[in-house]
Amino acid sequence: MGMKGRLGRIVRTLRVRRWTAQMRKRADCAGTLQVNGPGQIVGAPLAIRIGDNAHFGSGFYIDARGGVEIGENCHISRNFVCYSVNHDYEGEAIPYDDQLVQKQVVIGINVWIGMSVCIVPGVTIGEGAVVGMGSVVTKDVPPLAVVGGNPARVLKFRVKEHYERLIREGKYGGVSGRLVLKPGRNDVG
Repeated sequence: MGMKGRLGRIVRTLRVRRWTAQMRKRADCAGTLQVNGPGQIVGAPLAIRIGDNAHFGSGFYIDARGGVEIGENCHISRNFVCYSVNHDYEGEAIPYDDQLVQKQVVIGINVWIGMSVCIVPGVTIGEGAVVGMGSVVTKDVPPLAVVGGNPARVLKFRVKEHYERLIREGKYGGVSGRLVLKPGRNDVG
């Protein structure tokens, strides 16, 4: 690799460290976190909780005023939008008043969220789910479901036995899917 390539990698590494440090200031983070580009979190500091081995692409926007929980081993691609509040359209003004309706968003462990996904307030995404690129998630997603579309609907389910075997063996995806070994869990299946 030439000097220009090495310099580029150093600059990229420093940027990722800066973006990750900024996220840590705004969120309650447990363990490993990598933020691969700038994004925005709205809401009181620590209104968002993020588990270990979480990864965010650039361009995310998270309105955490109603509370957002993101489980461990979650990978969230670019241009992710998540709201945990909405305007009150049944309030005292049209089209809405100044009151906010808060509804927590929960993203379970081992979830993969593709590029340009939008999540509305009050949604829970179950353990091991996959949310396809461009999906608009308007209702809860069952565990191990693969969903896509607008509104997102279940397309299929992951193979439960395969998923549970990988958990027992402690095999998780890290940055870019590279294997991360963690202690296995015998309490699955």
